[in-house]
Amino acid sequence: MADPEAEKAKVTEGVTGELPSAIHPPSGCRFRTRCPLAQAICADVEPPMQRFPGEGHLAACHFPLESALGDAVSASAAAE
Repeated sequence: MADPEAEKAKVTEGVTGELPSAIHPPSGCRFRTRCPLAQAICADVEPPMQRFPGEGHLAACHFPLESALGDAVSASAAAE
């Protein structure tokens, strides 16, 4: 059962990192400056748009099924 008070009490962190320039986007992945999963490949290669588990789910990411904690996200969690 949903608990509105518990939801209000949650502290969520906003997106951190440097906001990419729309005029001069960074090389590789445009979101790498703000992504907790960014690695060296993200600076060199723009990721292609690709399907991943879940109907209609697309991502332009080298690591679309990884979590910020380094664990693979289950297909069921990615589908949500």
